[in-house]
Formats: sequence, C-alpha cells, structure tokens
Amino acid sequence: MSFSLPTTRGALALARTGPGFRPWAGSIRAAVETGEVYSQGFPLTDPEAIAAGLPRFTGPKVLITDALSYSAADIFAAGFQDNGLGPVLGTASRTGAGGANVWTHELLRVWLPELLTELPRGAGFRVALRRATRARGNVDVPLEDLGVLADEVHRPTERDVTGKNEDLLAAAAALLA
Repeated sequence: MSFSLPTTRGALALARTGPGFRPWAGSIRAAVETGEVYSQGFPLTDPEAIAAGLPRFTGPKVLITDALSYSAADIFAAGFQDNGLGPVLGTASRTGAGGANVWTHELLRVWLPELLTELPRGAGFRVALRRATRARGNVDVPLEDLGVLADEVHRPTERDVTGKNEDLLAAAAALLA
C-alpha cells in the first residue's frame, strides 16, 4: 500500500516542514513539470520491518467485509487481497471506499501555521489529504471512492440477520475448504 499527496502549494509546504512527509517533497516539486495531480506513492512504513519476527498463520484464510468496512478496514482488506492472503467474502460487492488519511484543520495548523489561520467562531473542518493506492495486481489503483471489490458476495439471509450469521459463516467455511 502506498500513499500519495495532492500536488498543491499546501501539500508541498507540509512535505517540507512535517518530518513524516519529507519523502513526498521531491515528487510534489516535480509535478510542476509533469502536471500530475498527485505525488508518487510511498509506503508509510517498511512492511518487511513491521512483519519481521511476527508469527504467521500458514493455513487458509478468508476475510469477511461489508459496505460499512471503511477507512482502516478498507486499507486492511486491500492489503489482504493484494497480497493474496485469501479470498474476500463481502456481504456487499465493495467495501466502503474510504482509503485516505483524514486530518482536522487544527492539526494542519500545527504543521502549517503560516498558511492556515484560526477559523471564525470555532469553526473547523476535516480533509482527506493522503490517499491510499493499492499494490501488486492493483498497482496505483486508488482505494478512495472505489473500495475493495469482494471476490465472492454473500447476501445476508434471514438466518444471518435474526440469528448469528450462520449462512455467512457457512459461506466463509466453504471458501476455506
């Protein structure tokens, strides 16, 4: 999973001043020449370093999602699918499609005090700034607005809704077999 920033003056200022954003600065500067709307994508962390030494379940896996799987759950589902960990079983055809980092005006003011002033009457806003793009067979496909397409769809049954998801769990077990 990679994350990119919009190629705006504010994003460039953020990349120059925020230590966690420096990898994006050169790409945003180059966008002036190329006309790109978004910077190159960079990972937030080194995936190999995070996984080093962790136990791994080597058996079959299935991930169950729904249309309310959003934001971090979208990112998790995309990583699960893109890395071939197993099928994604959705109760809807796609996840919620919220693959970006969201920050408040107040937080951005900490990093960009020369660009952002206090808003009148305590007003504020949130902005999706750093967008997630997918990997492997979905390289550079944005997660925001598209979500993760389920490999298999199980429409919830009456037994699922009134019971304990018996039919959904049976569908997941069938995918594991």
